[in-house]
Amino acid sequence: MGNFDIDSKYSESIKLKLRVLAREIAGEISASTSPNTQSNDTQLSAAEIEQADKEIVSDDTVYQKLKNAQKTGLIDKLDKLLHFDVLKIAEKSPQEYFDMLKILKLLYYIEKPRNALERIRITDILAKPQPGNIITDDSMTTIYGDVFQKLYDKIRSAVADADFRCSALMSIDREWRYISL
Repeated sequence: MGNFDIDSKYSESIKLKLRVLAREIAGEISASTSPNTQSNDTQLSAAEIEQADKEIVSDDTVYQKLKNAQKTGLIDKLDKLLHFDVLKIAEKSPQEYFDMLKILKLLYYIEKPRNALERIRITDILAKPQPGNIITDDSMTTIYGDVFQKLYDKIRSAVADADFRCSALMSIDREWRYISL
């Protein structure tokens, strides 16, 4: 379990830096593609081992995907598209900074996956919300409903008053439906 997994608890012994998060993500990605993680009964060819070595991701590569000078990193996109300055919010306390790193890790794996076919630009979707992106009572067919549901379930486990917040949102939704009818 990583220091910045969504169910991790804050500890003063953890260094709260973007570089530490980048190192953790790079290590997890490299470990998942390493030939050493393959089962013993599978023999890898020299070409497969060489390909796996090429796929090892550096800390700097991950850091650049989080924040970079070109303003194309995840943090930059959250600020530019959603006007959500996570770094400014995180300045409030070490706990807030820790929570920011946990959310960034979660969003990183959605926005910047290893497989380009699985890539979902979650920041772009959040910037332009549409009912077709989420599962509702009216529509069970969605484009990104499963992604939002997984994200919601992971975050919900880390929020103390999640049930209260969910019931408040459902109440707002019911009121909105009543008004719109």
